[in-house]
Amino acid sequence: MNNILDLNVDHNNVALRERGYGDADFDVEYQPLYTSPRNEFSNYNLIPNKIASVRVDTQNVLGIHSKNSWQGVNFKDGIDRCRDIIINSGLADESIIEMIGVTSNSKQCIVTYILPNVLVNTPDGDQAQLMIVMVNSFNGVWAFSIRIGLRLMACFNGLISNTDGLIYKSRHNRNLNLDYAVNVITKSLPILYKETDLWRDWLNTKCSDQDVLKIIGVAADNNILISQTSYLTIPDIILNADGVRRSKNVSHIWRAWTEYKRSLGANMWAMYNALTDWSTHIESKKSSIISIKNRRENVVRKIIADRALFLQKVAA
Repeated sequence: MNNILDLNVDHNNVALRERGYGDADFDVEYQPLYTSPRNEFSNYNLIPNKIASVRVDTQNVLGIHSKNSWQGVNFKDGIDRCRDIIINSGLADESIIEMIGVTSNSKQCIVTYILPNVLVNTPDGDQAQLMIVMVNSFNGVWAFSIRIGLRLMACFNGLISNTDGLIYKSRHNRNLNLDYAVNVITKSLPILYKETDLWRDWLNTKCSDQDVLKIIGVAADNNILISQTSYLTIPDIILNADGVRRSKNVSHIWRAWTEYKRSLGANMWAMYNALTDWSTHIESKKSSIISIKNRRENVVRKIIADRALFLQKVAA
């Protein structure tokens, strides 16, 4: 418990509910689908068991779904539930940062909450701010999820966890339950306390450059690093090999590793920070930066869950 510092502020502020919805401020309706007639004398035919999610104000189609199993979540409803989590946890105050991101086609949404007044001490002496992230979509690319995370104050890296209880995730089907999601995440802070124990294990677990290259290979989906790295591998040689040196993902993570290794030591905590640096700081001018960020975070989540790859210990 003493790893969490909840500053002495008034947490009875419910003005969070009154904030707007930014680019997510639109309603969605569901419409039946019909086949187009081949000629003017033909009738439109209803497509059974299919519906389209349609943005009400623009009538743009956001997705095609099974009528019997689809359960969508309007972006505004998801945002309201995240606000409920913060308020129900007694953490609502005016300092909260709310960042609402919607893709240009209105089909996907990421909302990030930073709580500057709830701080977690990390094993290297840094502090991190509590973070809540909601991911949602209408086109089936992303499942609905709400997760607890942290943002390091020194570098603003978003710390990612794969621990049960720190994330609610469901496909858009009948199993999706927003009330349950709010309940799970509201009760997740005690689990976050234990996560700091795992970080201390990582700080005390050595990580060689060869271990790092294999992890980078998985993160960057680079088969050369995955298949050709061994304990005899010389980093400078393999990093300059054809098929490796042009990879921006490889160069980003390796550069981040060398920086964190210098400040934190050659350990798994430094490796973890290098991965979250890559998933947080997106070097892209593309409009799909929201999708890139979510994809990278999912990659990092899978890596840290792979005990054979990430050399982690289970927190007691």
